[in-house]
Amino acid sequence: MKILFAPAHYFVSDKRGSEPSWPYYALKALGERGHEVWAICGVADLNDRQIHPNVHLISIFGQARTTNALVEIWRKVQFYRQVAKLAAKIIADEDIEVVHHFAPISPLSPNLLAAKGSFKNIPFTMGPAMKPPDEEADLATALGTPDDWRLKLSRPVIGLLSQPAANLYRRTLQHVDHLFAVTAEAAVYYRQSLPKTKVSVVPAGIDISKYASPPAGIKHNNQIVLAVCYLIKRKGIDVLLSAWSRIVRFHPRARLWVVGNGPEEDNLKKLARELQLESKVRFWGFVDNKKVGRYYAEAGIFVSPTRAEPFGQTLLEAMAAGLPLVASATGGIIDIVTKEVGYTFPVDDVERLATALDKLLREPKQIKQMSDSALERVKKVYDWSVIVAQYEQKWQSLIRQKNNE
Repeated sequence: MKILFAPAHYFVSDKRGSEPSWPYYALKALGERGHEVWAICGVADLNDRQIHPNVHLISIFGQARTTNALVEIWRKVQFYRQVAKLAAKIIADEDIEVVHHFAPISPLSPNLLAAKGSFKNIPFTMGPAMKPPDEEADLATALGTPDDWRLKLSRPVIGLLSQPAANLYRRTLQHVDHLFAVTAEAAVYYRQSLPKTKVSVVPAGIDISKYASPPAGIKHNNQIVLAVCYLIKRKGIDVLLSAWSRIVRFHPRARLWVVGNGPEEDNLKKLARELQLESKVRFWGFVDNKKVGRYYAEAGIFVSPTRAEPFGQTLLEAMAAGLPLVASATGGIIDIVTKEVGYTFPVDDVERLATALDKLLREPKQIKQMSDSALERVKKVYDWSVIVAQYEQKWQSLIRQKNNE
C-alpha cells in the first residue's frame, strides 16, 4: 500500500518515549511490512535519520524545537497550514491509497485535513486517538518549553485559538472513515460523535527490545518499587508516599525509587521528609529516555498511582522489562493491567495501594509469575508490528469498500 501519514505528529523522536516515539515505531513497522509511506511532521529529532527505505519523512521545521513558547505556538499554527498543502501535493504526485492522521487527537488539536475534498475517494483514518484529559493539560510539557514568562503570555493566545481548533476538529470527524481509539474509554468518548462501526480499539505500542534486555550485570531487586512519571499532582505520587509510610513498617528493606522531575518535585520531597521517609525513598530526578531502562531493569515492582491516565506508556515499558504492576484503576490503565500482570486499586485509595504493594513484597513467587505474564502480554498485544497489522487490515477493507462504491 501507499500511505500518507499527514501528519505523523508535530514532534517525532526516537530519543524519547511516549507519544513522540509512536509514529517512529509505527512507520518503521509499516516499512518493514512492505508498505511505502510518506509522513509529514513538524520537528523530527531522530538518531535514526532513515527510519526505513520505504519511509519518506518530511520535517517542516527540521530537528529542533525552540524553547520559546510563543515561537512554538506560531510554528504549530503554520504547521497545520503547511500540512494541508503538502498533503495535497503528495496525493497529486503519488498513487496514495490511504490517508491517515496518526497524531493523538483532541477537540483542541487543529487539523486542516478537515478540507477533505482533495482526497474524498481515498480512505481517511485517524488514530491513535486518546480521550482528552478532564483537567487542563500541562502546557509546558505539550510545547516542550520552560514554564516561564513567555508561556504565561501564550495562554491567552491558546484561548483565542481554541474555538477555531475545536471547529476544525468537528469538521474533520465528519469526514473520518474510521478512527482507532487507543483505549476502551477513548472509544466510548469518540462514539458520541461517530457511528459505533467507525470506531475500533487499537492500542499504542512500545519498542519491546529497548527494555527486555537489561544492561550487563543488572538484575531485578524485588525490594525496589519504581515509579516513573512527570511530577505533577495528577500523577498521585503524594498518595504513593502516604502508602509507602505504611509499607516500610513491615518491609524495612524495601526502597521506593521515583524517576522524573516536574513542578511538584519540591513539595513531594518535603512530604517525604514529613513522613520520615528520607532513607526509604530516592528521587532520581530527570533521567534521559536512553538511560531509563536501567531503572526498570534493577527494580522489582512498578507502581503508577495516577489520578487520571489517557493511556499509560510507562506501564508498557515496565511490562517489557518484566515488572509486575500496581496501578490506579483509571483511564487506559484499566485496559493494560489484567489480573495476570498486576493489581489495580481505586484512585487516591492509600489503604488499597499499600495492601497491593504489601502482597507483592511478601510473595516473590507471585512477582515471578506476574513478571512472566507481563512480558508475554506486552509481546502479544503491544508490539508495534501487531498494532500496524490491525491498521493494515482496516485499510484494506476500506479500500475495497471505496472501490465498490
